[in-house]
Order: sequence, then structure tokens, then C-alpha cells
Amino acid sequence: MSWDLWIYNWPKDAKTVRDIPDDWQPPVIAPRSEIISKIKAVVPTADFSKPSDGVIDGPGYSIEVNLGKSEDCYSVVLLFYT
Repeated sequence: MSWDLWIYNWPKDAKTVRDIPDDWQPPVIAPRSEIISKIKAVVPTADFSKPSDGVIDGPGYSIEVNLGKSEDCYSVVLLFYT
């Protein structure tokens, strides 16, 4: 089984997806290097040998972390596999 989770810096007043304007562009969440550092502080075994795509493996699960190709991260995508 798998789950996908998209993380954005959503507009503060958006309560649902319908509240987000069609022309909305997400702002930067943080630099990719900062996000990697924070993840590795919690999960030291996280593999970010390819900075745009990290992997966190554990007993019975795997999480792919997609941070994109830019140093400025506009989204984080987590793909959970069990």
C-alpha cells in the first residue's frame, strides 16, 4: 500500500482547496539544504545522496522524499510505501 503527501506553504486563509485562487503560486518553504538538515536531524539514516530525492527506510516501510531540482523548495512530496 502507498500514500502520497504534498506539503506546500498554503495561503493562511485557505480552509479548503476551493479557497485557493486558480492563479496561486506557492511561495518558497525553505532552502532544500535546510529541509535535508532538519530531516537528517530526526532520521540520521535518511539517504540524500541525490539531494532532489531522498529515501528513508525503516522496518516494513519506505518513504521517498521529493524536494525538486531547485535549491528553493516550493513543495515537499512524501511517498509512503509499506
